[in-house]
Amino acid sequence: MVLSPVVELAQDLARRALFLAPIPVVGAYLVAGFDAGLSVLLGIAISVANFMLSAYILTWASKQSTAMIASTSVSGYFIRVSLIAAAVWLLIDVESVSLIWLTLTLVISHLGLLLLELPHVSTTIAHPGLKPKAADRKPAAGYSKELL
Repeated sequence: MVLSPVVELAQDLARRALFLAPIPVVGAYLVAGFDAGLSVLLGIAISVANFMLSAYILTWASKQSTAMIASTSVSGYFIRVSLIAAAVWLLIDVESVSLIWLTLTLVISHLGLLLLELPHVSTTIAHPGLKPKAADRKPAAGYSKELL
């Protein structure tokens, strides 16, 4: 199944987050206890869910029209930020969630995951989405190994 480049990027970002999440979760647990570890885990989960929701919304909009992409990217941003605020609001009264650790994790994980994914993004028209692996790349027209 061929995925949209946006969904492909979001899934790769989620895979990297899943692989790296134990480091900050265990670190927060060791520094401040169970509440901090749980809060960091929830913050990373909310961040990944935000990126995935954004990708699926934009993929749906891309099948409609270019105007729909523009309108859903702007309105989708406000909806997703509202969902994040609602999630934080629901978690405020939970005793085992530290609001400070949760909010710091939300900010740092959003920026950190984007920076972590940046080297893996292809910005060419030929390969939108993730950069192709070396084995998947095809030589450009007119390229020959004999020329090297």
